[in-house]
Amino acid sequence: MKTFAMIGAGNVAWHLSQALSGAGFLPLCVFSRNINKAQELAGVLECKAVDCLEDVAANADMYIVSVKDDAISEVAEKITSKNPAALYVHTAGSVSIDIFRGLAVNYGVLYPLQTFTKERPLDFCRVPLFVEGNNPATENAIANVAEKISSRPVIRLCSESRRRMHLAAVFASNFVNHCYACAEDIVKSAGVSFDVLFPLIEETCNKLHTLSPREAQTGPAVRNDRKVMRRQEELLNGRELDMYRLISRSIYEKSLEKEYESFLGNKENSNQNK
Repeated sequence: MKTFAMIGAGNVAWHLSQALSGAGFLPLCVFSRNINKAQELAGVLECKAVDCLEDVAANADMYIVSVKDDAISEVAEKITSKNPAALYVHTAGSVSIDIFRGLAVNYGVLYPLQTFTKERPLDFCRVPLFVEGNNPATENAIANVAEKISSRPVIRLCSESRRRMHLAAVFASNFVNHCYACAEDIVKSAGVSFDVLFPLIEETCNKLHTLSPREAQTGPAVRNDRKVMRRQEELLNGRELDMYRLISRSIYEKSLEKEYESFLGNKENSNQNK
């Protein structure tokens, strides 16, 4: 495959299309219902911008559908008639490969596990890529594309497992970032800049290179320090208070699970040594 059409001009499309172009794939056009967004990305890629699916290039080797999840089905029904011999892929984490079933001969998924913001530069070579194809040959073709834009090993994953990866990403990135937003409000209320938390955030992330998240967990919740937690609850109200209590309870319960698993492991080792 040498050419591609990018269907979408959002955050994922912005970075993925440039990674493909940088790897030697030729962009033929960018589609977006917002012509200004299409023109902005097409200007970077030096290709055509369109805001009507009927105007998407009909001779692309690969059509990449990178739009909102609830729009993929509608787009797929309209775009797959362009070129029956082409490869059609979407980039969503929680959408099944079967959304193309009955519409295309060769289809699959190319899911990048990363948080994308158009305005922020990103080294795409470090992005984990998950691929799936409707047959072995198609899956190999998608994997070959993935190998050209990321230096990480390509991971072949079925739709159900990919849904779990997307869920994990929501916890690891979206939910954590929301906690950062709450922390920012709190430090600002104390008259302190958010960047004072950067060393703490960086060390928390760095520990995960050598420790499991459970092993790295610290704080009053894991110790079940009720006095400290009650004093902190007094500073909160509304959804932040609800979130604090829910997460604290979850942290403590996971710590109990860890202790129980450790107990079982020690018991098993003791029995084996007898």
